[in-house]
Amino acid sequence: MSQEKAKAILAAASQALQHSGLETERLRLRLFREEDFPDFCAYILQKEQQRLSGNEEIDTAEEARELFDWLLHPQHPPLHFAIVLKEENRVVGNFSLGYSPFLDADPRLAARRGLALSFVLNEDYWRRGLMTELLRAALDWVFRETDLDFVNTGYFVFNEGSRRVQDKAGMPPFGSFVFERDGKRIPTEERVLFREDWEAKNENRT
Repeated sequence: MSQEKAKAILAAASQALQHSGLETERLRLRLFREEDFPDFCAYILQKEQQRLSGNEEIDTAEEARELFDWLLHPQHPPLHFAIVLKEENRVVGNFSLGYSPFLDADPRLAARRGLALSFVLNEDYWRRGLMTELLRAALDWVFRETDLDFVNTGYFVFNEGSRRVQDKAGMPPFGSFVFERDGKRIPTEERVLFREDWEAKNENRT
């Protein structure tokens, strides 16, 4: 898939998500706001969260502020959404739309259109089933609200928590790859759910 096609897919998905919204029993997605900065700092500075998600190390509130300002005023369309825990009205993480170009060479995806989903969650809210709940809803949203052929997620091999979330959400294994960042090569496990498999699964629910 060309970069131009990927950008067009992400722009359309972002517009659709902003229009329709995405909400579960406990969570909802929305764009970031200025008043979210304290909640953002609470999780973006967590070291274990940084390690498992492969994010760059951020040590100070000043560094967090730079990243937050970019989230507030991203290049359009916005691809990063705040995860709000409804019962506390608090931002507990972020959910992102993206594209995994290293999958382009795989013949199983030839001529297919899709996007990647990723997420970060405040460590204080781990092991509550929140991300499984959100990921399941996000998969349903993609296949109901867009015409895309597949959804991709992935995790670094040492991130057992993310593996469990993707297992529980019904993301099938796709293959092992190597992600390169800042000169480092990190093994990843990728998952891909195709529209036809999602449709078959939902037919079996009825």
